[in-house]
Amino acid sequence: MTDSASYLSDREHRRRRRAKIFRWSFAIIALAVVVFGATWVVARSSLFRAERITVFGNQRLSAADILTFVEERVTKGRMLARILGTQNLLVWPDTLVAGDTSASIGGLPALKNLVIRKDYQERTIELIVEERQPVGVWCAKRAEPERCFWFDAGGILFEPAPSAEGNLIRVVADYSSEDLNIGLRPLNVAAMANLLSVFRVIKESGLSVGEIRFEDPVLQEVRVVSHDGPVFYFSLRFPAENTLGVIQSLIEKDRRGELKPRFGELEYIDFRVENRAYYK
Repeated sequence: MTDSASYLSDREHRRRRRAKIFRWSFAIIALAVVVFGATWVVARSSLFRAERITVFGNQRLSAADILTFVEERVTKGRMLARILGTQNLLVWPDTLVAGDTSASIGGLPALKNLVIRKDYQERTIELIVEERQPVGVWCAKRAEPERCFWFDAGGILFEPAPSAEGNLIRVVADYSSEDLNIGLRPLNVAAMANLLSVFRVIKESGLSVGEIRFEDPVLQEVRVVSHDGPVFYFSLRFPAENTLGVIQSLIEKDRRGELKPRFGELEYIDFRVENRAYYK
């Protein structure tokens, strides 16, 4: 009697376990069917399908290049995006930011930032582009042939540039052996900010500049050759704003005939020690 009861108990236990497994299997299959069905509805429904994608704010980059890049970026590594397609509003993020990297956004170095605006009611997508703005030209003088690039305030080389001279465009002549190319940064962020302060000093002092020469990335210095005055030495380890008053004072003394030798006869003015000026 005991053996019979034990046998029935084991049999009932197995039956219940099979029933439990069946219920769980059915629930999982049903859930998969629901998820698949919902995905299919979302993918095929026109409710989330973008009727128009528009690019705004681009000047250097073509709308077609931006759209192609963004579509590739949106779908990269995202299974849902591949299933629903890039015309579906749900797969689009709200923003794509370049960040502080040497390569900028993917394969578009001139693209600094991109905001995505989605309108579910109108079923439209707007791509608001922020491009890098040039502050000067950086020329690799030791390259064969010489290569020049536009660079922005962050120091990113983002586009080929013509070799240029003059005061309208600040040109840095790089005589170091550094290998430069689009997407790279020849100076760190702090040194680039200090170089821009040198640019401001040149502009506000009214100096006519022939060459801004950069030679050694370790020393982080520039030599500014003026057309009608001395050579100026600046360090890129600290801002140059304090040098403006010195230059303006020397120019003013020269105008009043109080500077001996004359400003144009000076050989150099050296600002490479912070808060100090040496001239000869």
